Amino acid sequence: MNLRRCPLVLLVFFLGGCSSIAIALAPRREPEAPNEATERGERLLAEALLDGAYDRLPEVITELTRLAVEHPRDGRLHTALGLAHLWRVSEKERDPAPSPRLTEHVVLSRHYLGSARALLPDDARVHGWSAGAMLATATLLDDARARREGYFEMQDAMSDFPEFNLFSASFVFSRLPADDPKYDAEVVESMFEAATRCYGDADDWDERRATVAEAMAQLEIPTDERRVCYPSPDAPHNIEGFFLHFGDALSKAGRLDDAREAWDLARLAPSFQTWAYRAELEARVADPEGHSRIARAGRAGEGMMITSAYACSGCHQR
Repeated sequence: MNLRRCPLVLLVFFLGGCSSIAIALAPRREPEAPNEATERGERLLAEALLDGAYDRLPEVITELTRLAVEHPRDGRLHTALGLAHLWRVSEKERDPAPSPRLTEHVVLSRHYLGSARALLPDDARVHGWSAGAMLATATLLDDARARREGYFEMQDAMSDFPEFNLFSASFVFSRLPADDPKYDAEVVESMFEAATRCYGDADDWDERRATVAEAMAQLEIPTDERRVCYPSPDAPHNIEGFFLHFGDALSKAGRLDDAREAWDLARLAPSFQTWAYRAELEARVADPEGHSRIARAGRAGEGMMITSAYACSGCHQR
């Protein structure tokens, strides 16, 4: 072969040590600008969540997949598709005929949220969702190295946007057994920190109740990072979901008095009376010992919001 006739890139390959250089010289994957398909895909998922329509997920995922194939560099579409797969497996208790193939949705959520993370590096919410999908996939595959990678990604995500990702991290880690050395720090303390960042500092539950009540009385939702701590068109019951999970975290830790206080704060949400899962919270308040017994005995998140049939709908269903 006459090397003088070879393109420069071929010379790189032939001269050795070339693979990393060739990869580095490849053009970067630039994100596609949002368009009509972006809005259609996001609306499809949002409307299904608002309706609590888990049964519509197969058609939602099919349409989102079609749109993602047509727009392979649309980070927002990939986010919606990754979250749809995550919802599919998170509320598997609602599946009338669950199959081992549900685990495919864990891997696909990791793929699409990882893609979205690369395309939307400045969206810290995507960072947290992607880290959660990494951890779920690592657990599914029993991959200790990947689990550590996901753990440190989640720590970075919490630093990037604590108001949002402290809750996300606590929610994901709430599957840990109650006697795990990391449970208190990663699950319980993360929720105390999230509550402080969202609603203000408090030394006890009376003071925390006052700060939350004051926040709920505001006529305008904050426009800073705390906006995620308040109801939104796509998450009309995120306050109720926040304190339901907070109480679950404390109940699993054996702190029943604190759990009651956290669950009770959900009642301060302006929309509490119309919340579809009010009865689930009231059942916990009526029998905290029973909830704690189930949660503490479980080794894979039993009794916790994250393994329930309303893991996503608890905040998003209107």
